[in-house]
Amino acid sequence: MTAPLITRKGLQRIAEVSCGTVGGIPFFRMGLYTNNVVPAVDMTLAAITECALAGYARQIPVGATATISINGSEELVTYLPLTFNFAAYAGPQVSIYGWFTIESVTNVLSGLRALSVPYAVPLAGGAVVVTLTIPVKNG
Repeated sequence: MTAPLITRKGLQRIAEVSCGTVGGIPFFRMGLYTNNVVPAVDMTLAAITECALAGYARQIPVGATATISINGSEELVTYLPLTFNFAAYAGPQVSIYGWFTIESVTNVLSGLRALSVPYAVPLAGGAVVVTLTIPVKNG
């Protein structure tokens, strides 16, 4: 499994919340991007093109539904699958290259991952299901 990339800003925000230097517990919104970019730690939201097809909407992974499992020296936090829907459109064909998360309070790009194979959204519309799994190192 390829792990999602956590951006520097996303990691900074996690540290600030964990250390109590900022208020509020963040939650994340998950979206899909349509440009073929290579995820990088210094990437910002401006570097990706969010899907703009009719029927598409960002989703909120629900923390209370997440499960934690152990895989060797990693804990895997896995959220319930999220379904992104798309209405029919005239074209040209749009491909989904990956997903991203933004932190709710700051709207900062906190993580992203390229799909192993881009999803070409059919002109008749369709849906893609994404499962957010975040590995966390133990010890």
